[in-house]
Amino acid sequence: MAILERHTPGLVKRGFSATRLYMFGFSGKEKDDEVYNSTGTSYTAMFWQYDSRTGRRWNLDPKPNPSISSYATFANNPIWFADNVGSDTLMMHRKSLGTENNVEIFLVTFSIIKDGIEERLSDVMYMGINSNYVRVPDNKTVKLSYDRIMQDHSEWKNISIHIEYTYTKKDGSKGNNKFIHPTNFPAGNIGCATLSEKKPYTYYGDMLFEATEPALKKVRKMYISADGENGNLTGEKFLLKTESVAKSTPIKKMKPLKAKKIENIVSQEIQQE
Repeated sequence: MAILERHTPGLVKRGFSATRLYMFGFSGKEKDDEVYNSTGTSYTAMFWQYDSRTGRRWNLDPKPNPSISSYATFANNPIWFADNVGSDTLMMHRKSLGTENNVEIFLVTFSIIKDGIEERLSDVMYMGINSNYVRVPDNKTVKLSYDRIMQDHSEWKNISIHIEYTYTKKDGSKGNNKFIHPTNFPAGNIGCATLSEKKPYTYYGDMLFEATEPALKKVRKMYISADGENGNLTGEKFLLKTESVAKSTPIKKMKPLKAKKIENIVSQEIQQE
């Protein structure tokens, strides 16, 4: 396998040979050398076609950002950032607020990670789980998806969210049937969670979560808008991060280089001679 030196956007420098037998190149993506009949000038990912000569994608970004070109990749900074599949990641963050009436209550926030940059969304919700059942531990990141339908509630297809976490039951057997689904009283659930935009309150000794179905439909809209109608964010592109709060990535500013005066450079050259 050839070791290649590259310009910043991923273009192979002139004077270096490359083998066509190796399929991958810049950022670990598959090369499309036949596009320009030149090695390392075009790459393909799941959601973009990348031209390493210009550092731009061919197709429009499926979720445009008004502050940056729809043809931009890596937030115009391929040194700092990576974009492995050319799409976004929807993150659901969960932070415990304590337990009340046998229900553990969580603050839920959301963020989109795009080109290595995390952007916090403005939506804030509340999650409730029966505290007597096993839940996803703190400080873990697990997959979420709409791939699995609840057996007794087919009407919740594309509303209920499957938590892809395998847990051990009290009898030692394994389970993987945790969902976030519409319900007003999570204390009556067998380990599943609910979600609401309204803060829960005590109602006749139970914790009441109002308007849970509209809240889950809103999450579905986030999921779709993040990567198109086909639902391409399933699996590793839709994640739950426990004991976490959404945040935005601060953009690091590069310090400007101080230019030397030309007369000082000439003076130094003369002295060296």
